[in-house]
Order: sequence, then structure tokens, then C-alpha cells
Amino acid sequence: MSLVSPYKGKTGFRRILNALVYSLDGLCAAFRHEDAFRQEVMLALVLVPIALASQTSAIGKALWS
Repeated sequence: MSLVSPYKGKTGFRRILNALVYSLDGLCAAFRHEDAFRQEVMLALVLVPIALASQTSAIGKALWS
């Protein structure tokens, strides 16, 4: 008896779309259930724009990220 995966035949754009949906579901679940993940997202929303607006070279920004 051979068990065939229902996802085996998905190729091309449909496979990429499925992967995107599953990834977004995982991020939503992490945001709902993980306190540390929520804290990091909130910090990133504040700190990334500050870092991009700072008067530092691109190399400096990349090294200090």
C-alpha cells in the first residue's frame, strides 16, 4: 500500500502560494501565542525606522543591525 502525499503534485505558482499562506499562518499563530515574539515585533516596528533615519552609512547600518 502506497501512501501518496496530497501536496506532492503541487508545483509552480500554486506551491509558492501555499507556502506563503502556511508561513503567514505560522507568523499569525506566533504573534497570538508567543509573548516574546510580540515584544520583538513591537521593538522592530519602532527601532527599524529609527535606524533607517539615522545619519549612518549603509555599511555602518548593516554592521550594527
